Amino acid sequence: MTDNIKKEVVALNQTEELIQDWLKQKMTEPRSHKIALYPGSFDPPTFGHLNLIERASKMFDELIVLVSTNPRKEAFVPFDVRVQLLHEITSHLPNVIVDSNMGLTVDYAKRNGVCAFVRGMRPAGDFEPEYILAMSNYDLAPNIETCWLATAPMYSHISSSLVKEVFKMGRGNEWQKWVPLPVVRYLMPTENVPE
Repeated sequence: MTDNIKKEVVALNQTEELIQDWLKQKMTEPRSHKIALYPGSFDPPTFGHLNLIERASKMFDELIVLVSTNPRKEAFVPFDVRVQLLHEITSHLPNVIVDSNMGLTVDYAKRNGVCAFVRGMRPAGDFEPEYILAMSNYDLAPNIETCWLATAPMYSHISSSLVKEVFKMGRGNEWQKWVPLPVVRYLMPTENVPE
């Protein structure tokens, strides 16, 4: 081997050793724990909500589903019941925590080390109010990002408001296809609802 080739081989070996040392260091450093917050009134929880929760739970180490009050709306399902229903319908997701909050969501997020808000985006009419909310949150907590997830097409027409309206209008059981079984059981306690 020529001297130049020998020097190149030595340099390559040294570079490989540096890379291996760097990788070992990165593997032993504590990993950043990414916590996201999906806030909402969830009144009642729908399959659209559950779909977003399942998808977001794959993106973050921990997802907090935060049941909040909405002073602009009259509650359909009591606050504590919504919390319990969300516990039931997310019990299969080990990194999902359900909690409740009566104050500002951004203050809760700061107290709990949240790095991102998760929000669902339906095709019609969601962008402007969601954008205003995201900019307000950014103004109050610039270190917390907003992550919008497009609603899955099969759930894009579903909203808690739609469920409430169809339920209150007495349209039989048509609304049941839009909500998880624990919600059906709660809203129809005297009916024979399958397990």
